[in-house]
Amino acid sequence: SMASTLMKKLSSMKYDNIKGVRENIMEMMDTIDKLKSLEIEISESFVVHLILNSLPPEYGHFKISYNA
Repeated sequence: SMASTLMKKLSSMKYDNIKGVRENIMEMMDTIDKLKSLEIEISESFVVHLILNSLPPEYGHFKISYNA
C-alpha cells in the first residue's frame, strides 16, 4: 500500500516553477529513497527519465541531449 502510494506520487511529480529545479529533483530523490527502504529498486536510467519528464517544455533541450 505504501509502495503503491509512493510510486503514484513519484510518477505524477511535476516541476511547478515555485521551487527550484534542484528542490524538485531532491523531492523526487527523497521519494525514491523511501521506495528503496521498502526494498523497491528503481534503475538509474528510469530515475533520469522520471526527472526529465517532470520538467516543463522549456527544458526540452535537456531531454534531447539525454536521448541523443
